[in-house]
Amino acid sequence: ALERDLQRGRCSSDNANRSVKHKSISSCPSPSRVTTKSKAITIERLQAELNDRDDLISELKTKLDDNSDSETGDLKLENIRLKEKLEQTEQLLNECRAQLHTRTLQASAHNSKNHLSEVELEKVRSRLQKRIEELDPLPELLKQAEVEKEKLQKDIDELRKCLPLQSNFLAQSPGTDQTRQTRFSPNDDIRALQRRIVSLEEENQKLSKMLNAKDEELRNAQIRLNAKSYETTSLNKPNDLRRPDFKVREDTYGSKNHFLQKDTFDLEQQTSRLHLEHAQLKRERDELERHFTSQMNELREKLEQSNSANRSMQNYINSLKTTYATLFNDTLPTSLTRFAAT
Repeated sequence: ALERDLQRGRCSSDNANRSVKHKSISSCPSPSRVTTKSKAITIERLQAELNDRDDLISELKTKLDDNSDSETGDLKLENIRLKEKLEQTEQLLNECRAQLHTRTLQASAHNSKNHLSEVELEKVRSRLQKRIEELDPLPELLKQAEVEKEKLQKDIDELRKCLPLQSNFLAQSPGTDQTRQTRFSPNDDIRALQRRIVSLEEENQKLSKMLNAKDEELRNAQIRLNAKSYETTSLNKPNDLRRPDFKVREDTYGSKNHFLQKDTFDLEQQTSRLHLEHAQLKRERDELERHFTSQMNELREKLEQSNSANRSMQNYINSLKTTYATLFNDTLPTSLTRFAAT
């Protein structure tokens, strides 16, 4: 399209020159007056074309701003929902920890007459407490991931602020170092943003590996807890055979041990439910990151298209200046020097 416009400009200039020559031969008017009139017509046409290009750039900027605002609103809503989900998970984790502490105290009180069972349960409680302490940093890691997302959002906003600098190249000189720096700064920002995205993806992979390792350790702890419960039951059976005189006391202990096992089973169910909710939260976080990466790619493509359009416009204007200088072999009028600067 730019080449066709340039060709039409050249044809119109040639026609104008031929018309001027024909009139000069037929009517012999003043040559300087005909040249000035032809220059004025060409300059007005060039100015109209530049104004049309300015309107097109403004329309593209408006569309890009509207799309970015809608996408930013969706990201904010998704972040709010994830924060609420994270708060609910932390609250449930605190309740589970409190219930674990309460059940452990009850188990210690009920099994004070059986030293071996008390020691085994204390070991199991310590292992479970250690697993819970290892899971405590997970909410903090999720918060750090959200902070990284906020930083990326700020980078997007800064990148969007740099876009008007690119569209204002019509009012700046392309030969200065400052304009060159302004023209290439979005590319540097894109590369920095890509490095930030790669770093975030690596951190997400590390976090996923850590979550898988913690889940495996939690499953192993649950298996060992079931094994210790079975061993406790097995130890109670020989005691029933060797000490028939204490049948009533052992029946009471068996009833207490049954309640303890029931409480332990309830605690395991709560732990499993917490694990499922944590996995669901992780899947939602991964989905949000994929959606965010897709939006970032779209924004980069739009920015690249805008930069390409800016470069094309700059080349077109330079070619117009060269064509004008070639056709008329003269400088532009003083009233239009701002177009000559571009």
